[in-house]
Amino acid sequence: IAFENNVPFITKGLKNWTTQREELYNNIQVLPGTKVVARGTQGNAKAVVAWANEYHGARVFSTSLGHNNVTVADKRYLHFIARGILWATKKEAWPIVQPKEESFTLGSKPTVKKKKIKQ
Repeated sequence: IAFENNVPFITKGLKNWTTQREELYNNIQVLPGTKVVARGTQGNAKAVVAWANEYHGARVFSTSLGHNNVTVADKRYLHFIARGILWATKKEAWPIVQPKEESFTLGSKPTVKKKKIKQ
């Protein structure tokens, strides 16, 4: 994944990386005003894998990445998605909370802590 600085808030602090077992889809037509955020390469094929747009005051962020658990569990992916969501919702001032390394693994299952109800 190669990031472009067309929407600096989304790509701030991100470094290019190679995903594992990810599929690239080149299924978008980049319309005027659309800003390419990231591109991917698979073999000789190149694809736009993330883009952003502003249309009549609304912001849109989209990515075709995230087709397997390895990508979705990657802290870099989560950081990228969080920044895209904050940009799209105009909440750039909000902090980005990173998951603890040990709390998010591919084999982990969610746990629920039950609270005792005082009567």
